Amino acid sequence: MITTFRSVLAALVALVLAAAAPALAQREVTDAADPYVHRAVGVAFPLAPADFRRGRVVEFNEEGGDAGVGYAPLGQPGEMTLYVYPGTGGECSDWFRDADDAILQRGNVTRRNFDSPIRFEGFAGLPQLSASYAVQAGAYGFDHPDLVSYLWVGCVADGDWIVKYRGSFPASEEAGAIGIAESLFAAIDWAPMLKRR
Repeated sequence: MITTFRSVLAALVALVLAAAAPALAQREVTDAADPYVHRAVGVAFPLAPADFRRGRVVEFNEEGGDAGVGYAPLGQPGEMTLYVYPGTGGECSDWFRDADDAILQRGNVTRRNFDSPIRFEGFAGLPQLSASYAVQAGAYGFDHPDLVSYLWVGCVADGDWIVKYRGSFPASEEAGAIGIAESLFAAIDWAPMLKRR
């Protein structure tokens, strides 16, 4: 079951990463080091932090300042992607709204909770916005069960840097999904980026 679900969610992650930036600018880092270090902010994304395994690393611009890093929890179904990219200042709510709109435009996705209880400890005192979504079985054009999906956006240095979390889990695994996300965030050393406050 977990292997099948991982295959389904790997396709989902590929779909999400592919839609995140123009195809010409996107580059999968197939030989990503351990850890993969975000070139602009210095955050290190280890291959196997705590109970997770890193998956795809995609850079969405030549400089590597806009990147997405996929992770999966070991021994349980679910896929998560952490994005770090430059902002242009402005309100964090605008960055969140753009991401939320992109999710809802996919169809067969319903926002369930506009302010889901995701708050990541290392980002205390910074703008954090989140939502949860119900995704119907097969909504992404391939065989997958009903999913619960999460979006979290945090803004650093007055919106100069944006961190986005996207996580999807079988709806049957919803009870532990936020705890899994909190564990992943705790396993990443965000200090190099958070110093930019």
